[in-house]
Amino acid sequence: MYFAIAYEFWPKLLGRKPLSLRPIRWQLWLWFVGMVVTTFPWHFLGLEGQPRRVATFDYANPAIAFWQPWTIVSMVGGFILLAGGLLFVWNLATLYQGAPETDRQLHYAVAVNPPERVPGALNGFALCNWVILFLMVMAYGYPLAQFFIIKAPPALVHRVDLGG
Repeated sequence: MYFAIAYEFWPKLLGRKPLSLRPIRWQLWLWFVGMVVTTFPWHFLGLEGQPRRVATFDYANPAIAFWQPWTIVSMVGGFILLAGGLLFVWNLATLYQGAPETDRQLHYAVAVNPPERVPGALNGFALCNWVILFLMVMAYGYPLAQFFIIKAPPALVHRVDLGG
């Protein structure tokens, strides 16, 4: 989504068309392939029991030795992702030096069945903000109250004997 937005708005901001669409397509395909090659091993190894967010594994352990090749495949995918990311930056920095963009208007999609009247509550952010506030209070209110206001009964306070 970010790439689509960037490639749509960058010519409008600079007032120039891209010299070629080929590098843009290369970048998108590199990113897609890199993402698939990077994340497929994560899904597979996760189903096989590999924990997440661990810096290193002892691949000498025969129970997990088969993880190592998949980790290398994932690393190769990461390098493909890096190439796609660098090509994205390169595209934005160098590709938009073509002819001046004549149409700098923003074109929006038209609804198939446009509404005749939009209720006022749906025509702004007030309702959305109140719903979000309500959900945040419901989700985080009690834990925050436990942390700042509600004191734990003495029976629930754990005392640690550090010994001596």
